[in-house]
Amino acid sequence: MKELVRLYRDQLFEIAGNENYIISDNSISSRTDQWFKTYIWDKRRFRNLDVSALENQELFAKVFNDFILLDNVFVTPKVVLEFKYFRKLIRDKIVFMDENEKQREVYNESRQSLLNEKVKRGKESIEDLYLILSKIYRNLKQSLFIPSLEPTYKNLEERALGVAKKPGVKINYTLLRYGNYKKDEDLHTDEEIAASAFYNSLVNHSSTSIITSDSDIMKIVRNMARKFSRMETFGGFEIESLMNHPVKVYFFNGERFRLRFDSSYSFHLLLNDKNQFLDEVV
Repeated sequence: MKELVRLYRDQLFEIAGNENYIISDNSISSRTDQWFKTYIWDKRRFRNLDVSALENQELFAKVFNDFILLDNVFVTPKVVLEFKYFRKLIRDKIVFMDENEKQREVYNESRQSLLNEKVKRGKESIEDLYLILSKIYRNLKQSLFIPSLEPTYKNLEERALGVAKKPGVKINYTLLRYGNYKKDEDLHTDEEIAASAFYNSLVNHSSTSIITSDSDIMKIVRNMARKFSRMETFGGFEIESLMNHPVKVYFFNGERFRLRFDSSYSFHLLLNDKNQFLDEVV
């Protein structure tokens, strides 16, 4: 596992060193987005926790914390809100387990402590994880991407929301639940991330790389780029900026980060197809 964490760190920091501007998603803060469901949500007592799994997640979280401290790494406001919600789930679980242990514990005079070693290790591992998540949350709030031209950004966000409604583009996560935990509403974080990346390219003329393990974000970005390829300007800004200052998407599959989308390359292909069609018509 330490080798995977080292690879994770090396790749993240290599991307950060090569790219101009990065907008990060929460999904890359762990090796898999299912780890909470797998290792925490159905556990009722500290002794039932997989200490090794939690310690491994803590290692990934520490790397992610170092990553978001970099000067060219930013997050959107709803990324922070999602992380706040997730951090609360962990805190609520700790409180629940604490109460559960107190109700069930039986004092054994032969022990020096009311908590046996397994309970102690489980509690320490989840509390240590919570501490690093709290640190990440504080740092995320200091790394916000805030667009200066609100009307232009809102227009882009509306386009992202429209694209996301297409069949097969985005999963309805409000229908999913982790035990008793259910996401009451879609915060539309994916759309916010996509809109922010296009804004930074079009308005600030800055190449922008999204880093995620969420395939929905990639599909939203691709569909938005396809729509923009049919336009020359958007809100007074030249669409050509998406070729000169591309929007990119790096996708994390749990082991490796791969460049899965680059608007400069995609626009080149789309424009060639358009020119070929016009030549055939003429």
